[in-house]
Amino acid sequence: ANVQAFRAREISDEFSESKYIAIALASMLQAVIIGGPVAFMTYETPRVFTVIMSGFAFIVAMSLSFFMFVPKIILGRKNKKRRASSMTSESYNESGVKGIRI
Repeated sequence: ANVQAFRAREISDEFSESKYIAIALASMLQAVIIGGPVAFMTYETPRVFTVIMSGFAFIVAMSLSFFMFVPKIILGRKNKKRRASSMTSESYNESGVKGIRI
């Protein structure tokens, strides 16, 4: 996934997710590096192991969801504001007649 993200780095931000994929994969790698040894050490204690593995699954799922969807939501809101400001608005011309200002 990182190789494909690196190859797609020149695509415009509107269509490119390579930066966010790389960040999500890096955070997953960090979770594996930290969570793997901790899970190995707590394997013989079922309750602690279950909590560690649940936390690991939550962190991996949330990092992927956060880095994939939050930038799209932010970009969508920016585009919505940009379109709203570029739309025509009603106004009155110099003679006082209501019309559309372009």
